[in-house]
Amino acid sequence: MKKSYIVLSVFFLFLSTSVMAQGPWTFTGSNDIWASTGTAADLTTDPTYSVLDINGAGNPQIVATTANVDATNIYAIIKIQNNTSNTRMRIIYNTSGSNRFVDTDISANDSSVKMYYVKCDANADWAGTVNNITVQFKSNSSNSPAVDDGLGTFFIDDITMTSVPQTLPSRLDYTFDDVSDVEGFVGKNGITLSQPTVGEIQLTIDASNNFPKFEQVATFSVDADTYKGVRVTLINDSPKNKLTLTTGGGQFSTSDISIQNDNTTVQTIEIDLSANTNWTGTKSNWWFQLVDNPGSAQPSAGTITIQQILFTATPLSISEVDLKDDPSIGLYPNPVNDVFKLNSPRRIEKIEVYNVLGQQQDLKFQNSNTVNASSLSTGIYILKVYQENNKISTKRFIKN
Repeated sequence: MKKSYIVLSVFFLFLSTSVMAQGPWTFTGSNDIWASTGTAADLTTDPTYSVLDINGAGNPQIVATTANVDATNIYAIIKIQNNTSNTRMRIIYNTSGSNRFVDTDISANDSSVKMYYVKCDANADWAGTVNNITVQFKSNSSNSPAVDDGLGTFFIDDITMTSVPQTLPSRLDYTFDDVSDVEGFVGKNGITLSQPTVGEIQLTIDASNNFPKFEQVATFSVDADTYKGVRVTLINDSPKNKLTLTTGGGQFSTSDISIQNDNTTVQTIEIDLSANTNWTGTKSNWWFQLVDNPGSAQPSAGTITIQQILFTATPLSISEVDLKDDPSIGLYPNPVNDVFKLNSPRRIEKIEVYNVLGQQQDLKFQNSNTVNASSLSTGIYILKVYQENNKISTKRFIKN
């Protein structure tokens, strides 16, 4: 579903911010207490917003020295329209003689005003009364100097400080069925996102970083007390062999992904989050890291296409179903309509079919290595193949 606002760290604003809030600075025909101090950029007024013209500045910014913000108001609600390709906003504050900051990713080349909800108290210096606040813009997540392109401007619509966090809408199933909606994800550390096909999001990974990151930046939430598993359906056309979901605080869970080096083989990866002690309450910021050989990770380029991310209450039991495909087993056609055939270098004695929850399905092995799968619902399944000489193999398939 296409969203009219993007909300970062970050909450949709359903309730009035006038209660327990400071500001608001509305920039209606006035710059209020803000100025483009310390930069070549220019801040001018407009009847409905202020206009920050980059004017060649590498650090276009607006500065308030008399903000008089009570630090119990830890959230900055910032409404802007970004008319450039720059994708990083930095909030800088100074209460102790040293600058502290918090970074937020923003959308580029906007056609309307977007709202960002930024939590400012990561550093203990957000305390007492905060007077010196700067909102600065950078080119990218590496904090490179801003680029003066597009219209070369930012429309500053509103800045409000508040102590009231808002509840994010819950979402368990990310399907990427709108090519104009990244569903709250951003690419970092060398990942560029695109959506050339409905039902997929493509992660183009360059070789600039050991730990490329695909992050949910708090547009949606998940009940982490209930949902302890996550299932990722993807196509791996890269050297990456590990998919890690990081929940913050140095905690993460990792699963293997197969290196296929093609753009057609679909994999379903299960990650169990039940051992992560901080995967509790409502979670709205988490990310995947895609790496080569954790412990000796190295940068590498490639493409990973994600078709679905689904949170589940019960992770698949890996002890019950081995998820590694055996390349010696041929299964065709795949995807399956009603009937599929199996090829194996060994005599097949029996088969078992499981869904992605680890639940065995009632399918029978017929003559001529043929299986009738017409009773299966649409989805992804794991076939367990018992062969002569006690050889057991697995193979994934998709049922249309």
